[in-house]
Amino acid sequence: MITELYSHPDKPLIQHLEAVANSAEDAIASIPWTDDALGKTLQTVARIIGLYHDIGKGTTYFQTYLAHNVARSRGQPKSSMGFDERLKNHALLSSIATFIALQRFMLSADWGSPQDREIVADIGYYVVRQHHGDLGDDLLEALSVEDKHQILRRQVTSLEKSYFAGLPYWNDVARTFVEDSALWSDDDVLPLLDTRGPLLDWKEERLKGEPDLDFYLISEVLSSALLNADKMDASKTSAPSRPRVQISSVDAFRQRKFGHPTGTISINGLRDWAYQIAVESGSVDASHHICSLSLPTGSGKTLAALGWALALSDQIHRERSYTPRIIYALPFISIIDQNYAVFQDVFSENGEPPSSDVVLAHTHLSGEYKLRHDSESDCLDTTPNANQKELLVEGWESEIIVTTFVQLFETFFSGRNRPTRRLTHVAGSIVILDEIQAFPHQYWLLFRRFAEAMARLTGTYFLLCTATQPAIFESPHELAINPPRMSTGSPRTELLWQADESTSVDAFVEQVLKAAIGDPGRYLLVLNTIGSAEQVCRLLQAQMPQGTPLTFLSTYVCPVDRLERIRSLHGKPAGLEFIVSTQLIEAGVDIDVHAAYRDMAPLDSIIQVAGRVNRNAARKTERITIVSLQNDKGVPYAQYIYDAVLRHETRGILAKRQTPIPETAYAQLSEDYYKAVNDHKSDNESRNFLSSLSVLDFSILSQFTLIDEDRPRASVFVELNGEASEVLDAYHSAMALADPWQRKERWSAVKSKFLSFVINVPFDTLRDTELQFMDKSESFLFLPHSLLELYYDDMTGFKKGDISSHLW
Repeated sequence: MITELYSHPDKPLIQHLEAVANSAEDAIASIPWTDDALGKTLQTVARIIGLYHDIGKGTTYFQTYLAHNVARSRGQPKSSMGFDERLKNHALLSSIATFIALQRFMLSADWGSPQDREIVADIGYYVVRQHHGDLGDDLLEALSVEDKHQILRRQVTSLEKSYFAGLPYWNDVARTFVEDSALWSDDDVLPLLDTRGPLLDWKEERLKGEPDLDFYLISEVLSSALLNADKMDASKTSAPSRPRVQISSVDAFRQRKFGHPTGTISINGLRDWAYQIAVESGSVDASHHICSLSLPTGSGKTLAALGWALALSDQIHRERSYTPRIIYALPFISIIDQNYAVFQDVFSENGEPPSSDVVLAHTHLSGEYKLRHDSESDCLDTTPNANQKELLVEGWESEIIVTTFVQLFETFFSGRNRPTRRLTHVAGSIVILDEIQAFPHQYWLLFRRFAEAMARLTGTYFLLCTATQPAIFESPHELAINPPRMSTGSPRTELLWQADESTSVDAFVEQVLKAAIGDPGRYLLVLNTIGSAEQVCRLLQAQMPQGTPLTFLSTYVCPVDRLERIRSLHGKPAGLEFIVSTQLIEAGVDIDVHAAYRDMAPLDSIIQVAGRVNRNAARKTERITIVSLQNDKGVPYAQYIYDAVLRHETRGILAKRQTPIPETAYAQLSEDYYKAVNDHKSDNESRNFLSSLSVLDFSILSQFTLIDEDRPRASVFVELNGEASEVLDAYHSAMALADPWQRKERWSAVKSKFLSFVINVPFDTLRDTELQFMDKSESFLFLPHSLLELYYDDMTGFKKGDISSHLW
């Protein structure tokens, strides 16, 4: 009689394999594949991957290791296991068994060519091999397995083979393990997996044509299905049942917020038109998978996009009995909080905010997964612990997910374990990219090809929202054709170009103060570097009338303070007021200012700043002045931040226009600008990714970074106040726990509050400080309360070194 084997303490191995297989298969089945044969084939592939992903745990070595760990967790002293600890590793043995089983299955699969089916077997092998790590190898090299120390041979000998007799294709696997001399030759590389010749031919053939990302997408989806299923089962985490989210909630919110617009077309009238046209499109037309919503800033794109997505979701549900999730992505954390608050308001019931299975915010600052307020059992079978809640947040177990571009595009292109596991929730969803103009142009081509593959294979929808639509796609389906002009008698804003000559910070502040004192109101000053913003802030403090409100925003201010400052700006100013900010303010932040000054920047950034001016068209035309500030060495600050192509095209378009330029001309300015950028930008970076990923060279994924940091940075915890001290104590208590699972759970519980006191500072700025690492992990430097006066300013945040070198 076979002794029971275990995958985890108290978890029989066969139960774990079956649970993971069922969940992975369901994840693939939940995607609305446009090719039925492909979808059904991948369902079976996912099932086989799930059933085989941990069979390497069926060795006596792993079972001894597991028992050893259980004993240690119960207080027994650490001792040797009596064998080479590499023998406990299970991923490689499991992946070879998966490969053999998939090869047998793919012989009879009814999708693809024989070569395509062989590639899928290779992918399955690699997905299992890496299910405890990241996708980061060239598949060609990953199939070249060495066994110099006969680790695999010894593992196969100790494998309880009869335990797995019920698995599909197990007889083929077991026969190969026992009898196939090709597997156990004396060569360094196992011949069974050494398929470099056929795979190399496949690669060379694919590189002759225009690269596509079909097999890359298949790899990522299969990896996602396995990762999510494995983590959820191993942690005993149950996914919530999916609620239906109704568009009627948005309609009711709009009625409460805006009422019924009447009379001439006002700003609220434009918002109503945008919402109605978007909902109508979503209700009747599901044929366009790449769409755009191009409207002036402040015209209600957020609710219009949400209404379109919910109307489209209802239509798909009626016609296909499938309900897509909605992913709402934004470029900056500073506006996630704002939009998430709106969505919470939209879907609140009787004053209670919605639970996380309805609306979920996910950034690195995200809090806990919130259960349904009426009954926890309606949402999950049991109340989840902190680790389980973290898995639910990171896995995007919700109908509407509000997140950042970084989180979304890491899901697509990082290959890393944690973000990849949620890709099955994105495939077949409705993805809204708000403020898409902030997406870096070097990745336009890469994103376009991936989105087209997602749409073509998995039926995913994409909506690109902005006032300045970049030329990422050649002809997206526009929802807002010919929007009505507001009957305000004059444009809301105008641009005044004063950047032909650079000016000093001192002269700039003098110019601003003269204008503001003569015409009091709320003035927004957007600078390109933290250093120049700090300098402007100090000069204003010294020269502005006493008692004038001044708000400073930069990434050197702790997130907890920064987000609170942005929230405090939602009201109307009583008189003269200044906001000094880096570019984090420019996209999507819902504030209304009297006038703005913008240091030289790309045109889309300038127009986004214009969207904070006279936002509700409550006043006559107000102005955004573009200047070019320079440091003491005569170098423009814009040169530190922005791509030369973007600066050149902006200057070329604005400098030749007669100023001031009214808001009515912004759309044409944007069209001219993006055409020029598209004509002169380089696609080399995207093409490098495309050529590598199309032939499954995942090693290039380590080079993907959405935010290009030209200076290495360190994370600094700032003991800002009493709350920070309490959070710090909770952190140290968590890190002191000996049990790694308890430590992780306690860290998960405190993580979001802890990170709200963390800022990222360049290492070279920290070089001569007294700051030390918090603990042996060296994850965070520590700025204690006793050093706040030296290194942290109540207004501008972290301070140290030559401020003119501080970048945003």
